[in-house]
Amino acid sequence: ADEAGNDLIQRVIQLSREPRFIGRILFIENYDLSISRRLAQGCDVWLNTPRRPYEASGTSGMKLPVNGGINLSISDGWWCEGYNRKNGWTIGPVVKLELPTDEQNDYEDAESLYTLLEDEVIPLYYETDERDLQARWIALSKRSFKSLTAMYSSNRMLRDYVKKAYLPAAARWARRTANDMAEMRAVTEWQRGLAARFASVKLENLAITGTEDNHMICGVPLTLTLSILLGEMRREEIAVELVVGSVGSNGAFKEKPEVLPLKGHPSSHAPGAMVYTVNYTPTKNGHYSFGVRVLPTHPALLSPLETGLMIWA
Repeated sequence: ADEAGNDLIQRVIQLSREPRFIGRILFIENYDLSISRRLAQGCDVWLNTPRRPYEASGTSGMKLPVNGGINLSISDGWWCEGYNRKNGWTIGPVVKLELPTDEQNDYEDAESLYTLLEDEVIPLYYETDERDLQARWIALSKRSFKSLTAMYSSNRMLRDYVKKAYLPAAARWARRTANDMAEMRAVTEWQRGLAARFASVKLENLAITGTEDNHMICGVPLTLTLSILLGEMRREEIAVELVVGSVGSNGAFKEKPEVLPLKGHPSSHAPGAMVYTVNYTPTKNGHYSFGVRVLPTHPALLSPLETGLMIWA
């Protein structure tokens, strides 16, 4: 149903049949693993030009380094993580975790591609040393192989699944089902009526010291103090955390935010109330976003987010 895509392919095929492009542009039909294997094994440069941010992943480029090839790609999908400025080339702006605020500019990216080809890729490919070897090209190929192959492989993927998902899940199941499912029964009983009990928690006051005109100062510590009425919840059932991190122009965190627990003690002014505090010192300049969250917790939970209950201060 992609008429624009079909028209583009049709145009490429028409161009490939012009005398000036005979043998230089090839359109290969019925793409499968056997064709993929031959393409990757015989390819020096893997050109990838999606429109940001529509690259789903980029597995086609992942399989190239193990075959000695080098990626030349738009900064999208896996290449945002894989590119280290020494193992290939990026067309247009180098994007990491934050998406660009403006739409991709096809003309600027085309100019970037032609400049890279003319000034870097092609001269490097044809450059030889006194032994008639492409020494610098081979070095780049080795850097691509060394930095990308181990990370973007099914071995690493499976190892992550086993260590981070399968083994913890198996251990958790064994723990919860031991002693006639004692832990499972305890968690189930704890969660019965939890939503209603947690709804009785009231956030009284959040005070922040150490800022200037509501701005954090790099290197200057600030203190957050939150007063809470626990209601029907017990002290050990409550976790209070500061979530803070640097954000981009789109408001999203640039990287995984820090999560810092607040320490609590009974209030000396209000019976049944708790006062939670934490100190935080920003170490980098930039725009930050932060919030204090309150959530129920139990020793047997895999994650404090498991209950789906949370209050933000």
